Amino acid sequence: MRPKAIIITCSVVFLLAFSLCFVPQESDGADYVSRAVPDIGMDVKNHLLIIFRDYDDVEAGSTTYIEARIIEDNDNLYPVEDVPILFTIEDPNGNEQRYSLYPYLDGYVKLEFSPPVGVVGNYTIDAIPNDPDWDGWSQIVVKVVGEPASETPVLLYFQIGAVIAAFVSLGIASTETFGYSLFNIFAFPLYSRIKKEEVLDHFVRGQIYGFIVSNPGEHYNAIREKLKVTNGTLSHHLRTLEIQGFIKSRKESIYRRFYPIEMKYPRDRGVKLSDLQITILGLMKRKTAPTQKDIIRTLGISQQVASYNLRILTRKGIVQMRKDGRKRKYYLADASVSGVR
Repeated sequence: MRPKAIIITCSVVFLLAFSLCFVPQESDGADYVSRAVPDIGMDVKNHLLIIFRDYDDVEAGSTTYIEARIIEDNDNLYPVEDVPILFTIEDPNGNEQRYSLYPYLDGYVKLEFSPPVGVVGNYTIDAIPNDPDWDGWSQIVVKVVGEPASETPVLLYFQIGAVIAAFVSLGIASTETFGYSLFNIFAFPLYSRIKKEEVLDHFVRGQIYGFIVSNPGEHYNAIREKLKVTNGTLSHHLRTLEIQGFIKSRKESIYRRFYPIEMKYPRDRGVKLSDLQITILGLMKRKTAPTQKDIIRTLGISQQVASYNLRILTRKGIVQMRKDGRKRKYYLADASVSGVR
């Protein structure tokens, strides 16, 4: 191909790409508001069950309420009222919005969901406790139906840009220096930006995968804290790695732990306890037969948190409760707790 022909071809392609910058983008009509939320620490002490209600298809442009109920465990369905829930909504185009909401008195949280007209497909909604003292994770996929956004205006401006680019390229083709400068001004920055976004996306996902390979069995909060990534980014990449068959996960005690796909799940050894439960056992070693009030006062925790963890320890046979008059006192069980980890 002759140099002039190369310049003409490149000029048309580059100016065509540049013309897309002036295409007016249709507003997706989204009324989501991104709110700044605090980071969740990894000193997890308790676990929540977040249960979404099942939903039929939702029509784009309408408004509905996504309901989730928050409870402590499956045994007594005790509603939690004072722990905010962080919701992350991801639309079919990969855009994310976050909300932090408190539940009502019955433990229900209602999230206003208004998918914009033209943006149809599957919306993924993640929910985690927005409190450093609680762990838990749940997800629901809501299908939004309706007419997709029209692409006619984009095609129209694209055609107009092609015509303009063809005429301009004929005028500048004879000037080789100008053709090379045009590449440096328009094409190279566009190419570099696209490649940089791809590289960063693959880098973060590879970093997460490499961490799991090096630290099999780590849980969600530990991975997020170690790699310093946001909840939305980590959830997205973990889900992608699991779907593509690179990793697998299972719930162990109050955590969801992640393993390389080729690794066998380890056998459970001993009893897995949270940091707070280990602290409660240490208090019982120092103070013989404390009451629940003693534990609350000494550790500075709420009655709800103390009651929940004492039930867990009693159920696992590590702690025994005995009545002394009107008081309930707690003792270490006769069996050794050396296997606790």
